[in-house]
Amino acid sequence: MSLITCTDNFDTLDGGTGRVRKVFFILLFLIMYFIPSTVIIVTCSKLAIRIVKPFNTDISYLTRSLRKRRENNKRKVAQMVIVIAVAFILAWSPHYLVSIASVLQKSFHKSNFFDKENYVFTMLMTHFFGFTNSCMNPLIYNAMSTAFKKRFRATLRRIFCRPFTKFKRQG
Repeated sequence: MSLITCTDNFDTLDGGTGRVRKVFFILLFLIMYFIPSTVIIVTCSKLAIRIVKPFNTDISYLTRSLRKRRENNKRKVAQMVIVIAVAFILAWSPHYLVSIASVLQKSFHKSNFFDKENYVFTMLMTHFFGFTNSCMNPLIYNAMSTAFKKRFRATLRRIFCRPFTKFKRQG
């Protein structure tokens, strides 16, 4: 039994030198992973620092318990932002690191990771981890925010229960 895979035609574009493939994957790595990861890290760090800092306005009028609750809420939001940033980086790291490593490896060696038997499985797994990031955020919000959890459940009830209640009323 032979394995048939769909591959790109980068090697035909530059006469087999591999320059186009290397440039493409390096640009893909920079644009789709490195730059977004850097922006996420910088903005999340600034946001977390800003959230943890006390307000500049006078909050002496607030009761001690209200001030404490506000500070706890700020910490929870900062933690959630950091968890979401880490989830993105962890989810997409395998895919982009395998892609860039295999392209750079081909620059130094004639054999390539893409020519190996485990290519399909490895790429399926790295894509799986990356795509799971799309569904992780609502789960993270649900786990870390009671307000989100309440609204999320209410929305699900509205989506899944309302059609049945409408049907019963009409019948």
